[in-house]
Amino acid sequence: MATNSDTKKVTKTVEKTTKATVESTYTVDEFVKAHKKLEASPDIVKAAFTVAGVDTATLEEAKKIVNSFKTKEVK
Repeated sequence: MATNSDTKKVTKTVEKTTKATVESTYTVDEFVKAHKKLEASPDIVKAAFTVAGVDTATLEEAKKIVNSFKTKEVK
């Protein structure tokens, strides 16, 4: 039989889980098609992901990957 303490622990765990938002991940090809959201050309998006060695990312991660690639110093 569950005690009141056990019930409170389960309730808190469920609340934390439902409050946490799960961010969607997208493939490189999806970002290439939506290149305007990353403010880059399709070629830049593809090259940035290739150099980073990443196949999927969230929108925020993709923005960081592309911006890092675009601002990288050319030697």
